[in-house]
Amino acid sequence: MTWLNTLRTVASGLLLSAMLFVPSAQAQQNTGRDAVKAAYEAFNAALSARDLEKMEAIWVHEPDVVSANPRDKKINKGWDAVKANWATTFAFWSELKVTRRGEPQIGIAQPIAWSITTADVQGQRRMARPSASR
Repeated sequence: MTWLNTLRTVASGLLLSAMLFVPSAQAQQNTGRDAVKAAYEAFNAALSARDLEKMEAIWVHEPDVVSANPRDKKINKGWDAVKANWATTFAFWSELKVTRRGEPQIGIAQPIAWSITTADVQGQRRMARPSASR
């Protein structure tokens, strides 16, 4: 086999490998995007339902997890602080409704993934109950 034939064989093999790899990488990327979108949908469902157990199921329970909700005056760091913040948020509102405007823009840069979108969140505050007079 001549040097040129060897080069052609190697180049053909690399091209075939690349053609096989690209659909596989695309399939993995689509699976990742589907997972991020599913987490986004689960978050909105938990928020709308004001369901702390559902919210707890989708959050990472690590010391470096953070959240900052629109009414917050500080960033909540660590799962215990994030969970307490959601409990306070859900206790404040008697009703929440999330309306998404457009599809989320999803980005993935392993090991991090994110989604960005605009959503309208409307809520009904819990009415304060008057204390019993004596």
